[in-house]
Amino acid sequence: VAILFGREDRGLTNEDLDRCHAVSIIPTDPGYSSLNLAQAALVLAYEVFLAIDGAGMEMPKGRRATRPPTSQELEETFSAIEDGLFAIDFYKARKPEAVMRTLRTVISRAEPDLREARLLAALGYEIKNYMDRKGVPSSEKPD
Repeated sequence: VAILFGREDRGLTNEDLDRCHAVSIIPTDPGYSSLNLAQAALVLAYEVFLAIDGAGMEMPKGRRATRPPTSQELEETFSAIEDGLFAIDFYKARKPEAVMRTLRTVISRAEPDLREARLLAALGYEIKNYMDRKGVPSSEKPD
């Protein structure tokens, strides 16, 4: 098996194409109608990887990756963040519900593992604890 790439400006010649058993064309944007050799090789290698069931492979996790947090653990994270933000009077010109809705969306989109969720919760806890140690009264959290 051989893979033949054409020139960036002209592609393969008709003679080259006559010798090929199969031809692959990588669709491009009309404004950028060619790929350099490295780009074309990367796209083709990726397609071959997917064709041999590479899509079914589980990608390696980070060396410190942990299980996903449970719903309860995520709620504890959100609560700790919210408490920390109340402690620094973050909501004085904002609606707490809107801020927390946005933070929930951002954090959920990131799909944190348990270690990451606990780190985010620790931020909230530490902010609140720091403000308490300094004797700074925090905004009242509505019930």
